[in-house]
Amino acid sequence: MDRNGEGKVSRKEFPRPLFDRLDTNNDGHLTLEEVRRALSSQRAMQMTPMGQTSGLSGAGELGIVEAVFELCVRDVEACVKFYREGIRMREVEPATATGTLLEWAGCYLRLRKVPGRKCPPPSENPMRQILTSSGPRRLSLWFKDPESVVERLVKAGYPAPLKAGNVSMTWDPDGNVVEIMSIPRTAATETFTWGMNVSDEMAARKFYGDRLGLQEFAPWNLPATRGVKMYLFAAGAGRIKFSSPPGQRSRGSGAGPDPPGLRSVTLRVADLAAARRGLEKRV
Repeated sequence: MDRNGEGKVSRKEFPRPLFDRLDTNNDGHLTLEEVRRALSSQRAMQMTPMGQTSGLSGAGELGIVEAVFELCVRDVEACVKFYREGIRMREVEPATATGTLLEWAGCYLRLRKVPGRKCPPPSENPMRQILTSSGPRRLSLWFKDPESVVERLVKAGYPAPLKAGNVSMTWDPDGNVVEIMSIPRTAATETFTWGMNVSDEMAARKFYGDRLGLQEFAPWNLPATRGVKMYLFAAGAGRIKFSSPPGQRSRGSGAGPDPPGLRSVTLRVADLAAARRGLEKRV
């Protein structure tokens, strides 16, 4: 990447949002020391319950370096304000009428404008809303100080999040559920997590673990639902988590690309050709 051999990499030589996260002194160049510090931080995030590390966090066998979660919204301006001022996400790209790109905890949230009227204030319990269908259902954000986030949202004029145990739940202005919780014992730092319901948890584990080669963490036992586990996989600096709650649910995947809500996860890799070869071997 260092095409001119000066011992550091410029933004032109490294054209991706990851540059901003690695450029800790904001001088417009990446040095070897900055990259080493980033790798050290990533390894710290890889802590297992036994306190051991196992390589670059979230990279997996495909060399994943970033995760971009896409959220389709009807009111881009209101959602940008919520995530930027309430959650404290960083605006990577200037917001336009069609959307923007935000960053928090090393992961990215792509807001994309879709047609439709502004969403009325939600009236149902957020957990009930989560359980209505399979597929991506919520953003789960793990904070060092979740109470300060709740206070900040209330001061900004948003409804007080509903608290249940160590988790608080709220909605963004488009009615998407946002889960605010403290960092669990199995994580070392603030983490951006994508929460899903699945109809077949074993098939989902096989897809993310065997097919994509993502690192799997120890599952959680969900106290509110006996016998149900939450499975977690690393995705760049973030995580994907899913469970299969009892009951019949509609399939969110049949909604198509344009309805509002959480739509997709993009996994950016260091070497696309190598990642393709790795996937082909897993077919």
